[in-house]
Amino acid sequence: MTESSLAQTPWLAVVAVSAMILIAVTWFLWRRRGGRRRPKTAIACAILSVGLHSSLFLFIPTKDQPGKGTGDAPGSVDGSAPVMVTMTDVETFDPDQSASPDESPETFIPPLELPVPESEPLPAVVTATAAVDLPMETSVQPPDFSAEPIDLSESHAQIDQLMTDLLLADATLSQVETPQPDPLPTPPQPAATASMPQPSMPQPTPPSPAASGVPVPTQTVATPVASPRPDDFANRRGPARRSALIATGGDDRTEAAVAAGLRFIASRQRADGIWDPTTTGAGQERVTLGHNREGAGKRAETGLTGLALLSLMGSGHTHLDGPYTDNVARGLQALLNRQAADGSLGGPAGTYARMYCHSIATLSLGEAFALTRDPRLAQSTADALSYSARIQHPSTGGWRYQPGDTGDTSQFGWQAMAMESGKQGGMNLDPQIDQRLRTFLSTVRAGRGGLASYRPKRPPSRTMTAEALASRLLLGHYVPPAEVAEAEAYLLQELPGMGEDNFYYWYYASLALHQLQSPAWTRWNEAMKQRLLATQRSDGSWPTTSVWGGYGGEVYTTAMGCLCLEVYYRHLTLHQSPEKIANGALRPLVR
Repeated sequence: MTESSLAQTPWLAVVAVSAMILIAVTWFLWRRRGGRRRPKTAIACAILSVGLHSSLFLFIPTKDQPGKGTGDAPGSVDGSAPVMVTMTDVETFDPDQSASPDESPETFIPPLELPVPESEPLPAVVTATAAVDLPMETSVQPPDFSAEPIDLSESHAQIDQLMTDLLLADATLSQVETPQPDPLPTPPQPAATASMPQPSMPQPTPPSPAASGVPVPTQTVATPVASPRPDDFANRRGPARRSALIATGGDDRTEAAVAAGLRFIASRQRADGIWDPTTTGAGQERVTLGHNREGAGKRAETGLTGLALLSLMGSGHTHLDGPYTDNVARGLQALLNRQAADGSLGGPAGTYARMYCHSIATLSLGEAFALTRDPRLAQSTADALSYSARIQHPSTGGWRYQPGDTGDTSQFGWQAMAMESGKQGGMNLDPQIDQRLRTFLSTVRAGRGGLASYRPKRPPSRTMTAEALASRLLLGHYVPPAEVAEAEAYLLQELPGMGEDNFYYWYYASLALHQLQSPAWTRWNEAMKQRLLATQRSDGSWPTTSVWGGYGGEVYTTAMGCLCLEVYYRHLTLHQSPEKIANGALRPLVR
């Protein structure tokens, strides 16, 4: 909007200056009233000043204000909403930067907004506050009248600011105020997304932890982050990615399969950022392993969206960089929009899928934050991790379908990796969380210690052995060589291509064996590549005729297939991680 010619006429400047002088005189007379005439004169000056201000409001048109939004369109931001958590290592973050050097305004990503809590926050056990170090003014300074004059024709907002400065000059004589830092500036919003309707979905109300018998901590016991952790995701970007790919068993064929799979996944995203279970074949009840799960997956919106995001980010794409910036940005925004006040990301999913949805969506937020250090993701990530920590079983250390359940290994892997992603981003975790992780892993050990069962005192299974081993290695826990050898031999008895396809099993076995870089990994990798490349369809997807494919649909199988083939660079191996070597996780495993 451009200003009218009225706003450019010199008499408006005269009126504005007069109004400013009158209110200053009013303040002077009122503070120093001694005779009868001074209060009356002060009141008359005030009335005249108000009249002059009113004339300015009538003749100076209102201009669009930057940093404001209605919140009705995806990516819009209310400029008055403060950013609640920031990190020291995001000092170089520029929210106005382009997603890529050759990006055009039409493809600029929509900004992310942090949802405003609707109620008092629950006690947090995961924080990001230790890393906050923002410069703040310690006092309000009087206005500098020797500075260059401000163009009073710009807008009435600047004139009001001058009046405020005059009054604050007197306030500094009696007290010192500490202003809060301004909200982060928000990038301009593209026209293509500004007209997109914002979804309106009721937030689910997860069971209260207190009602389920899980004690809610009364205070945070945080471990300060003394220095940034080694970047476990460093191989996803730049030349390191190609080096890791070739060095650990990938090739151009696997990369082509990942590229085709990601194109398929991006094509199935809804306009509001969600990957929809109902349109991608999810929620089919096949009574897998003899149990009816009531079509689990048919409402798993946040879980499916989180899994799709993990596959995109596993290949190095974020909401700030890469050809899928728009897809990742809209997916993350959709998760933020659906996060409940207590931090849960379970969304509308049913009993059997809700906790998976929360942990997978939390893992995707954690990875996005760790990869970009975008402060707009900090608070939502911390809230999601705090929810996970509050519902972790206090004695067994596990998670299951409901808060207070004693836990199972299948749920555990996703939650544990979400916690680890939080650490990668610099979050402070209550040290009891990690101790409980160790406790749970000890309760499901089977065989001679290298195998694992679904729940304590159950028979071991290959899928749970793979998930437990991957968790132990990625968390940096010490695994004795005998237990590693036992697990490897057990997993090699069922290579990809033997029996029914099981993407879930392949995913965790690939994560675990890739960490070890042993002869077992070489055998596993060759079988996995052969099977995945042979079964990928022409559109880039993988069929749902797999163990859990009916529940997750084609986005689930395709995302898991991509994650299996991204394993070469998704995490550092034990040999590449200084932190894990220092913790002794590698020393007994060198062969």
